[in-house]
Parts: sequence; structure tokens; C-alpha cells
Amino acid sequence: MGSCQCSLICAHSSKERDDADPGAQIELQQQGGQSKEMVLWLIDPPPRTKLRAWSLETVSQVQERAEKVAGYIVGTSSVMVRIKARRRRSAADPEFEDALVDGGLTIEKAGIPTEAEIKLERKEPWSLWERHLEYEAVDRVLEDLLKANPQCSELRLRRGLAFRDGKLETWNLSQCDLSRLPESFGSVQIGVDMSDEKSTFTLSAGVSSSGCLFLNNNHLSCLPRSFGSLQVEGDLFLDKNFLNKNQVPELPHVKGEVRVD
Repeated sequence: MGSCQCSLICAHSSKERDDADPGAQIELQQQGGQSKEMVLWLIDPPPRTKLRAWSLETVSQVQERAEKVAGYIVGTSSVMVRIKARRRRSAADPEFEDALVDGGLTIEKAGIPTEAEIKLERKEPWSLWERHLEYEAVDRVLEDLLKANPQCSELRLRRGLAFRDGKLETWNLSQCDLSRLPESFGSVQIGVDMSDEKSTFTLSAGVSSSGCLFLNNNHLSCLPRSFGSLQVEGDLFLDKNFLNKNQVPELPHVKGEVRVD
């Protein structure tokens, strides 16, 4: 992609946050030389946040810091720059538009000036979950699961899916011959209104499956770095794999029990 030459709005807000991190600042300063220190503003997701950058670092490096500030998994977003709309046919047309920036370019090569406003655009399937397009999100995760596990069949992976009112209620992937989980698996969101008795059904073993994710009885020996962002209202079953408790990251969004051998 060519460089993004643009003029940008730099409106200030009373609700601002600074990404100041001593370790990150030392790392940036080590890029020294002819690289110039800059200030960028992360405006989406809010609140408006100051990001320190250097002109000769890449857009991807800035993206990684912005994702950490936003609480996103690194690598799940693209950087958009807010620019003046070039083709406004009338005053009713938007004054500003967002332009995608090539992550491999330096800030300088991308033509991004200091005080520029940037946004993070979530990649699929993360963006699909956020827009409540759960069928489409599951299709994307299934596509990645099949690529990572060519020995599996799509029919077998779909068999354990249960939706209710367009929401993924439970996913039973037990005994599916899984050996790897793709990074996109960390985007999965499973949950129902647990107070709704009608939405809860029971497996033959006497376990309530409502809001649960079953990954037990597979061949998993490691988990993707995105696994900690899983959202599960019920229990998460990881037992009868080749995993131990030390390999399972913190799971702040799993509200039920995490079962590991």
C-alpha cells in the first residue's frame, strides 16, 4: 500500500489517558538516531489515549502498543488513520474518513504526522463477535480449526454446536481429534442467560451444558496465546488432553469451573 499523505483532526477531549510505560519508553528511546519522537492519539476504542511513538518505527509496532492499551490480543487489529475526506460533494457528506495503513511502513513513510488520530479496527472473527454476527464468527473459527486440524471433518466439529436466539449457547468439541487450536479460537464467546431455566439442558453424564465449552478428550498439548480472552458463561472442559494446569493461562472471562487433569 502506498503512503498515506493526509491532514488529520486533533480535537482534544477532557477524558484522556496516557500510555506512559517506563519499559516501553526505554525501548522507544533506544531507536534514537534520526528518529523523531511523536505523539499519536488512540481514539477508538475510547477513552482518548496518548501514544508516544518514533517516526522510524513501524506502524505494526505502534499497533501492538495500542492493542495492549486497549486490552486486545496483539495481532487482532489493523490501524486506521482519521483523515480529511478527499471527495465531499456536499456539506452533508462526512468531513473525515478512516484510511487503512500498511503495518510494514514506518510512521514517517506512511505520512502520519505527530498528533494524528488513529483507530484500531478489529480483524475477523473478532469483529464479527463484537457485531453479534455469531453464525458468521463461528464459520470463520471453524475454517481456521479445519486448517489447523486437517484430520477433522467439518460435520464432526459442527455437530456439537447449539445456538439459542442467535447466540452460541454451548459448543461440544469433545472427542473431535483436535491437536491444535488456531489463534482465532480465543475470540469465541459462549453464554446464555443462566437464570433462564428453559435454556439449560443436561447431558447424559448429568452435567449442565448451558454456556459450556467442551474441549476434553482430544490431543491438545498447547494452547494459543489468545486463549485467555475466551468468554465462557459456564464451565470449560480441558481434561483428558496432554495439558497440565501450568499450561492454562488466566481465564478472567470464564465464569464457571475450568477442568484440567
